Amino acid sequence: FEHFEPKKYGVSQVGDSREVLCGASLTHLTVTQLSMHVVQRLAAEGIPAMTVPLFPIWNPENNLDSQDTFNTTINTIMSSPFIPVLHGDVVLDARKICTILSGDVIAEAVARYTKVDHVMFVTDVPGVYDLPPSDPNAKLLPFITVSANE
Repeated sequence: FEHFEPKKYGVSQVGDSREVLCGASLTHLTVTQLSMHVVQRLAAEGIPAMTVPLFPIWNPENNLDSQDTFNTTINTIMSSPFIPVLHGDVVLDARKICTILSGDVIAEAVARYTKVDHVMFVTDVPGVYDLPPSDPNAKLLPFITVSANE
């Protein structure tokens, strides 16, 4: 899934031009639509999933240890019968108006601050690489090991 709108409109740039703000709106719309498709497919398979919008609850000014609203929200959902579906998105930023919250950061926060057994990360490439997959020197990693101390 390409991040077309943020690149085209400069969504993470400092400023409040109409073009950047509309680009942020289109970015949010696009990732929300993609998430909707994922939830529809999960529900069709009998999996009770819900999209969790991060736009209003993630604060990019805080590090992962200070994302109290996010941590509380995710842990509340994790104790319910629903499977949370999270995705990268545009979030408010005090310095830049808005910025992009990466799915990588979200996955790290979920793994660090919840008691989940598995995190599924859906991408548009067939695996995890040591460099951006578009780099001709990128190598597919055959496995990833994470220790409890990381």
